Amino acid sequence: MLTIADDGVGLPEAPEDAAPGHGLGHRIVEALAKQLKGMLVRQSGAGLVTRITFPL
Repeated sequence: MLTIADDGVGLPEAPEDAAPGHGLGHRIVEALAKQLKGMLVRQSGAGLVTRITFPL
């Protein structure tokens, strides 16, 4: 399992709140996790937690 977390503002509540150009990193991480048959979970609130679980 790979976990990355910060204590920033988190993600916007709705995709239309995101500034243009944001989201490319998320799409890249999703694609790489999928290639490795991993499961990506993001939790937003007081910060952002991104967790990728890989099969053994």
